[in-house]
Amino acid sequence: GLLKIDGNQITRYSEKEGLPRNWTRDILEDGSGNIWATVDSGVMRFNGKEFQLLGAKNGFFDKFPLGMSMDSMGGLWTCSASAIWRISMSTFDASPNTSDETVHHVNGKLLKFGHRDGMKSQYFNVFRDKRNRLSVLANDQDTKLSVLELDKFVPQPSAPSVSLSNLDINDKFVNFRDSLRPYRSEIQFGDIPAFSNCPDKLVVPYHLNRITFSYHAADQLTNHRILYSYKMDGLDQGWSKPSNSSRARYEFLPPGKYTFQVRAMGTSQEWGEPASYPFTVNPPWWRSPWAYAFYGLLVLFGARWVHRYQKERVIRNEQEKARKIELAQAKEIEKAYAELKTTQQELIQREKMASLGELTAGIAHEIQNPLNFVNNFSDINRELIVELQEELKKGDIQEASFIAENLKDNEDKITLHGRRADGIVKSMLQHSRASGGQKEPTDVNKLVDEYVRLAYHGYRARNKDFHVTLDLKPDPEAGQVKMVAQDIGRVLLNLLNNAFHAVDEKAKTMGEGYPSTVTVSTKRTPQGVDIRVEDNGSGIPDAIREKIFQPFFTTKPTGQGTGLGLSLSYDIVTKGHDGLLGMESMEGKGSTFCITLPQH
Repeated sequence: GLLKIDGNQITRYSEKEGLPRNWTRDILEDGSGNIWATVDSGVMRFNGKEFQLLGAKNGFFDKFPLGMSMDSMGGLWTCSASAIWRISMSTFDASPNTSDETVHHVNGKLLKFGHRDGMKSQYFNVFRDKRNRLSVLANDQDTKLSVLELDKFVPQPSAPSVSLSNLDINDKFVNFRDSLRPYRSEIQFGDIPAFSNCPDKLVVPYHLNRITFSYHAADQLTNHRILYSYKMDGLDQGWSKPSNSSRARYEFLPPGKYTFQVRAMGTSQEWGEPASYPFTVNPPWWRSPWAYAFYGLLVLFGARWVHRYQKERVIRNEQEKARKIELAQAKEIEKAYAELKTTQQELIQREKMASLGELTAGIAHEIQNPLNFVNNFSDINRELIVELQEELKKGDIQEASFIAENLKDNEDKITLHGRRADGIVKSMLQHSRASGGQKEPTDVNKLVDEYVRLAYHGYRARNKDFHVTLDLKPDPEAGQVKMVAQDIGRVLLNLLNNAFHAVDEKAKTMGEGYPSTVTVSTKRTPQGVDIRVEDNGSGIPDAIREKIFQPFFTTKPTGQGTGLGLSLSYDIVTKGHDGLLGMESMEGKGSTFCITLPQH
């Protein structure tokens, strides 16, 4: 075991107290008060509380270390049956290795010096003298005592630097300082630095594209302790696997610009700054820029000649075909045009009939109201006449006079509503007379009021569940404008029907309680009069705003619209009255259409 003597007190540590092995061979104490000892399975450290073993799992493969000694840099030295070991005393967690010949690469914390370092004997003990030399007692026939300079074996504090020394081209060494060496005259290069055979600005021809780079690192350790890794920018994806080889070979490099890089790593386990060597492999003459330019010119001239020949041939063939089918196409076009004109006239007539139907429905509703009053008061007067006759027979003059007054009042009301119906008919007749294209001064506010009511009653006649708030905002100074009243009335009917349809569809989507509103306003401007129809429907999407005035374009379901309403309205306002028909819309908020009629 391990005995600790403190004055007269002796404490024994064995395997029961955590000692890895009961048998110890050598012992020493470091500057931090840790106790180090060699045991059967490795090197042990005792910090006063626990025992720690540096063995096979940490990279220490020798099971029988012998004596120990410390150097001036805090390293612990020990011998085994096959090598000398140096252990960093600042750490105790060296990672394991797979081979006892690479233990010196364990993070710079554990170094092994064996046969590859010239240690060919079996060593039994080590000692350090005042000059920091390591004395080793050897068991061989030639040398009984070996003296080593410990500073030569201390791990390097930083990574070694690396530099390129030579180049082999196509497996032959090229001496760039001697013009008689192989390939010397075929290669372009710049200055040749001292202590190197790798010139600046190296340019090799395409057939000398097998290159081997030789390099070395400056380090105090032997070369087999230095690892190298390299890569070729423009060719390799990453660094090569680390190895002890100081040469890198590349075969059949394609033409292009490259940069060869190599780096080295010593016992510090850190990669040093890589050395870079740029060079260029020139393409053959048939792959040079001038050659490609020549090829391009040949291709262009050839393509032009072929294109010209093919073009003339195609033109001749097409002309021949055109002559054969020209008459047939002309007949087909004429037939299609006639069918198109017929269809267009039918659609226009359909749109006019639809407008006429809407107008008729509104007129019928407008006339029906005063007629209902006339009929109702006539029935009442018939009953009052019977009562009047009965009172006269009775001789009740006072009651007869009262009934006569009622008859007179009812007759006045019959006259009032009859004149109202007569005014509606005359107004429609007046508009009908103006439909021949003759513009006449027309009261804008009155026209708007009539057609708002006609449009509303017409839409209600088709849809009994329709409800909307009509907000009329006439400008008292709107006055009269020369127009074809029936045509502008048709435009108003179309815009109002579209507005009613928009708010009706949105009300169905939003549900009961949605405040459907259509606002119609007039305004006198320096140019004339504006008539605006505004609704709070769903608005017009951006994708179709430019199409709404195109003929036959409609967003209504099939059978509910011809797509000619806005197109005809646009022509009536712009071509028939030299005015403007504009639209503003925000999707989800509503739309506004504005008719601008100029004041002639």
